[in-house]
Amino acid sequence: MLERGLRHVPIASLAPEISRRTVTLMSPNKAFNIPAAGCAWAIIENAALRHAFSIEVTAHVLHSPSVFGYVAALAAYTGGEEWLAAEVDYLRANRDFLEKEIDLPMAHVEATYLAWIDCSLLGVADPHAHFLAYGVALSPGTQFGDPRFVRLNFGTQRARLKQALERIRSASRPSPRG
Repeated sequence: MLERGLRHVPIASLAPEISRRTVTLMSPNKAFNIPAAGCAWAIIENAALRHAFSIEVTAHVLHSPSVFGYVAALAAYTGGEEWLAAEVDYLRANRDFLEKEIDLPMAHVEATYLAWIDCSLLGVADPHAHFLAYGVALSPGTQFGDPRFVRLNFGTQRARLKQALERIRSASRPSPRG
């Protein structure tokens, strides 16, 4: 969570009737920046739902994490608290910097390092292609259901974020007429 004082509350923890019909997926992969570890788990109270989930996992997902995945998860959860706190502070600062400096409407995010930027005021048909022409690759909003938006990953070095913002500003300026 990027916002101080907020905490993640799994929906299944709200009431027994909710936990009986939900699947809770958890992993240290994003928080601790270890996606290659491939260690995740599901918490499924309902036996029928757990069985259906197991069938899908068996058909479409690796069956179990590697030894590396277990060791990485164990290390993250037993010794990574200080590192994680510093990472969250850094991401919060990047988010705040981005919100202050970007010249486009952006959703305020509380629990992610992915910014959702509204490009509808630019008047371009394809914001992703438009920004790409200026040397900044953003995830196209079409992948997430809205072609007017782009997604920017601000979980990066501040210098790289500043460079991306400079290019976004250049791409956002009105074209000279003539």
